Amino acid sequence: MIPGSTATATLEVRNPSTVVDGYVFAPVDPPPWLLVTHDDAHLMPGEARTVTVAFGTRPGGMIVAQRLQMTLAVRSEDNPAMATEVEVAITVPPQGPTASMEVTPSLLRLDDVALGSFRVRLDNRLANYPQRFALRGRDPEKAVQFSFSPSIVEVGPGQLVEVDGLFTVPPIRHGEELSRQLTILAVNDATEITAIVTLLQRRSPAEPFVPIGLELAPSRLSMIDDSIADFDVRIDNRNGSTPRTLDLHGRDPEDRARFAFTPAHVVVPARGEVVVRGRISVTPPPAGESRSVSFSVVTSDEGRDVEAPGTVEVTSSPPALRTATLQMEPAVLNIRGARSGAFRLQIDNRRSARPLDVALAGHSSDGAVEFRFVPPHTRVEPHSVGSVRVEVEAARTPASETRAAQLVITARTDEGAIEASATLVQSRTDRRPIAKVILVLLGSALMAIGTFSPWIAGDRYGEFIGMLSSPNWSDVPLLVAAGAHVLILLVVLGALFGLTGRSGRLIRVSAVFGLLVAVGFAVYTFVASGGPENGGSVELVTGFFLVCAGAVLAYIGGLFARPRH
Repeated sequence: MIPGSTATATLEVRNPSTVVDGYVFAPVDPPPWLLVTHDDAHLMPGEARTVTVAFGTRPGGMIVAQRLQMTLAVRSEDNPAMATEVEVAITVPPQGPTASMEVTPSLLRLDDVALGSFRVRLDNRLANYPQRFALRGRDPEKAVQFSFSPSIVEVGPGQLVEVDGLFTVPPIRHGEELSRQLTILAVNDATEITAIVTLLQRRSPAEPFVPIGLELAPSRLSMIDDSIADFDVRIDNRNGSTPRTLDLHGRDPEDRARFAFTPAHVVVPARGEVVVRGRISVTPPPAGESRSVSFSVVTSDEGRDVEAPGTVEVTSSPPALRTATLQMEPAVLNIRGARSGAFRLQIDNRRSARPLDVALAGHSSDGAVEFRFVPPHTRVEPHSVGSVRVEVEAARTPASETRAAQLVITARTDEGAIEASATLVQSRTDRRPIAKVILVLLGSALMAIGTFSPWIAGDRYGEFIGMLSSPNWSDVPLLVAAGAHVLILLVVLGALFGLTGRSGRLIRVSAVFGLLVAVGFAVYTFVASGGPENGGSVELVTGFFLVCAGAVLAYIGGLFARPRH
């Protein structure tokens, strides 16, 4: 059925009932635009008749081309519960013209740009069926590139669709104008729709060329014990009217450096500037040396090379051994009579940026000192001080002698060695002079005490002083006893005076003499008492033993006074 017209169909209807009945033809769930009418359908009992059913459309609105399967219910007026259904196929054919196309604006202008846009309008409002098109564009020179979003468009029945189109044109020379005819096409299997658009392309006269500016910050770099330094590259396009696309490179005349830039490919906007991070890598010189490397950062701007110069000073610290020092603490060590002692060796590496690994050794001026280092090998980190215990051992010196040995400590590496010196002093105290004085004083004291004490029972030496007032020189025993005691006092004085000598001879002689006096007095007294033939006897008492003991001690002290050989 064509919209706006009527289509008919005939149905054979029979009344099977025994009464006169009328029948109604009603569609089941019809579309809103469908209008169904039919002829009179009142039948006598058992009568059969052909009834014409008309299918039409309601006024207003567009009926979309379609094919639908519809159910037509035939219902009894007398008994509505009695009904039967008939399937009817209805076809609405396509109707209307091909869609039209309009491109706006129809006159395009591009000033100093290469990208333009337009809008495509596809109008299918007069057709009741959808139309599908592929959008394309072309120009006589085939120099323009087109794109559509979307490129395939389906325009529904009675609809209008707009699509955005973009195009890119090749750039023209500064100060030039160019007119192009662009053809926009909407194509499907049945037809091709075209629209013409005029393009006016213009480019302003070229501005004077202003090269970009390059600057390194800092332009003078310094490396100490390192091989890498970073710097900034400032790219100045503030006086440029167009963006610049640049690739950065580094170079040095001696080809000693390597460069890296982040990013190496950069776009600098017009009237703007960009900062790029650069890095230079240089092989360090040998230890203790410096090297200056000149370099430049280069880029090509519109065929012209632009560069920014810089220099890098590369310094390698000297080997740690050159700046290290050794110091022995204490500088002089007196171990007196001991065999061993310990120094503290300070290894100063504070002036170096390199670690110091050393092996330690030592020797003495007399070759008699043995060394032990704890630890024997040590590592001192940069800018720090290491400490090592140095233990020394040497044979003891003889008594009353002093020996000083010059010690040399060597710290050695592959680069050489450094030394530190110290002095080891050994001094052993001679206790013989002290023993001499003590023994002589003690012996003299004992002899002096014994002098004023009786030596034998009945010793009358005390009567000697009284005899001076009324002398009796005939009393020989008394004179002998007094003389012996007086001699012992002289012995004591001799022994004491002998302390001033170096050999101790006077002390020994005095001691022997005093012992002889005491023993001789005892013998004299024994003989004077009658001797063993006449039954004589002598009883020795404390004074005698004190004198003898004092004489022995003084003699021993005199022996200690003799010099050693």
